[in-house]
Amino acid sequence: GGPGGEQASATVSVSGPAPTPTRLKITKAGTEVVRAGGKVVFTIRVTNSGAVPATNVVMTDCVPTGLSLMRGVKAASLRKNGQIGWQLGTLQAGQTKVLRVVLRADRDTRGMRGCAAVASAANAPSVSAAARVRVIAGVAVSNRARVTG
Repeated sequence: GGPGGEQASATVSVSGPAPTPTRLKITKAGTEVVRAGGKVVFTIRVTNSGAVPATNVVMTDCVPTGLSLMRGVKAASLRKNGQIGWQLGTLQAGQTKVLRVVLRADRDTRGMRGCAAVASAANAPSVSAAARVRVIAGVAVSNRARVTG
């Protein structure tokens, strides 16, 4: 107010726990050693380890050089750059999605092969986990027919 007027003031305090961020956790594990021509399976687990839902969760993985996608990957999109992508939607606090990628080691491949899977959400930072497989020489298979007599 003006001269002779009254003034009022108020203080407002808000207390309580600080907001808990959304946290994603990812693990990737699978076949450790395979013969050329054999099957490789990677299992990827994406978990919301935070206390609030993770929204618009996306997970990507790759098909390493020397490995080929063996089966269609459920609910995934195959991208031309060797990436496989999943739209996981919303993960509730504590919820886990498990994804399996089945590959075959090409017959002429040898050595270590692998890459990282990456998960992200609209309200959480990206996380990644890698796994590798060692491809060793396969069993030789003869194309000749066996003749007995």
